[in-house]
Amino acid sequence: MAKAYFIGLGGCGLKTVSELYKKLHPQDPTGEDYLFTYIDTDEKTLDAINHDSIIIRRSDFINLGSTNPHQIYQRATNSDDEVSMRLKEWAIEQGIPGHLTFPNQPLSDGAQAMRMFGRFGIVKEQQAILTGLKQKLALFQDVRDYDGQVVDPDIWVFASSCGGTGSSLTIDIL
Repeated sequence: MAKAYFIGLGGCGLKTVSELYKKLHPQDPTGEDYLFTYIDTDEKTLDAINHDSIIIRRSDFINLGSTNPHQIYQRATNSDDEVSMRLKEWAIEQGIPGHLTFPNQPLSDGAQAMRMFGRFGIVKEQQAILTGLKQKLALFQDVRDYDGQVVDPDIWVFASSCGGTGSSLTIDIL
C-alpha cells in the first residue's frame, strides 16, 4: 500500500527526490510504500545521479529534453486549438513588443533558467506527463486505514523556484 508519492521537477527536484529515495529505499525495498516520479529536460543530471548505482529508474523518469521550443511555438502560431491558444497567451515578449526568441534546438541541456522554455516541455510531453502521474496516483485510490477510513495520500513536489525546468513545471503539475 502506497504511503507517499514524491515528484521531482527539474534538476534540483531530481537531486532532492533522489536523496529521499536513498533514505527511504532501505525501509521499502519492494518499492510499494513510496512512489517516485522525476521530470526534467536535462538527462545529464539523471546520469550523474545514477553514476554509481541506479537511483532513478528510467520508468520513473519523464524526459522533456527533446523539446524544441521554437518548433512548438511555430506550430502554435498556425493553430487555433486550445493548447496553442494557451501557449501563445503565456509566451513572454523579450523586451521588444512582438519579439519572441526561442531556442531552435532541443532542451536536452536544460531550460537555461528560463521558465517559459521549460513550459514548452509540458506542451510537447503532456500525454506522457498525465499518464505517468495518473498511473502513480491510481495506486492511492481506495487506500484505507485499519478502521476502514479513506486515507488521503501524502504527495510531495520538489522543484527550484529559481531555475528553468523545475520552476516552469511547478504550477502546472500542482
